[in-house]
Amino acid sequence: MRTPSPAERLDRAIDRVVDGDDPVVDGDLRPLLRTATLVRAALPPIPAADGFSQRLAAQLVEPNLVLRLAGRAGDAARRNLADRRRLIAAGAVSSAAVGVTVTAVAVWLTARRQSAHRPLHR
Repeated sequence: MRTPSPAERLDRAIDRVVDGDDPVVDGDLRPLLRTATLVRAALPPIPAADGFSQRLAAQLVEPNLVLRLAGRAGDAARRNLADRRRLIAAGAVSSAAVGVTVTAVAVWLTARRQSAHRPLHR
């Protein structure tokens, strides 16, 4: 296993500071971690706007939220595909997407087969 870089060690230590822990670090990172601790202590928590929690809870527990959103998507699709030009364009884009996907999978499978038959030493 490789030794983490100083940046990775500092990142992990700052994550622990944010979580409320007091991590132990080596001398090089100690001043940076002390600064991170002071910044965290100096910043007050940002309160949510009045009524935000109630509105969010009401939206999340709404029983027909998914059905309402699906209905809006269906309405948008009907509006956009009512015009024949848009319908033809959508069909062309869909066909191109399928063709690109099939080609990408074929290339990927071919590359995998070729690498499986390639000798490990050169």
